[in-house]
This record gives sequence, structure tokens and C-alpha cells, in this order.
Amino acid sequence: MRRLWLIVTIPLTVALAVFAVANRAPVPISLWPLDLTLDLPLFLLALGTFAVGLLLGAFLIWLPLLRWRHRARAEERQVRRLEAELAAARALPPERPQPAPSPPAIAAR
Repeated sequence: MRRLWLIVTIPLTVALAVFAVANRAPVPISLWPLDLTLDLPLFLLALGTFAVGLLLGAFLIWLPLLRWRHRARAEERQVRRLEAELAAARALPPERPQPAPSPPAIAAR
């Protein structure tokens, strides 16, 4: 798995570095309702947009998983409680079976 991570990460890092070096020219960015203009390098704009999208996507995936994590923690607590009960039950001496009461004798006629 580590090799696969390296096989993907190293070329991606090199490609991003080449992209950043090739696109250093400043680009004016106008934020319309604020009447604000920024001059940012193109690579910063592109990589920043990519990073924001990546974080937003990760957050949207993480939200539904909260329910499953909560459920897993609750079930883990229940397993611990049941294991403690089982250990306590095993620590008790075994109960002797009580003899069954004998049926009442029927008088002969």
C-alpha cells in the first residue's frame, strides 16, 4: 500500500510543481459584490480552488459517516458491558440444581 501511495504521490507532486512554475503570471480576480480586485498567480488560484473543492468534498463525505461512528461506539459500549456481565457470571460458583419436588403421594383405596 505504501508503494502505491508513492507511485501516485510522486508524479502528482512533480506535475503540480511544473504547473506552478509554468503559471506564475498574476491574474486579476474581481470579487463582484465586494468591489474588490486581487492579483494572484494563476497557479495559486487553480491549486487553491482545487484545495477548497477537495476539503468541501471530504467534509460532505465525513458528515454521513458520523451516524455510523456514533452507532459503532454505542455497540462497542454494549459489547464491553455484556463482556463484563459474562466475566462476572463466570466468576460466580456454579449453582447446584435443586431437587425437583416429589409429587404428592396418592392414597390407595
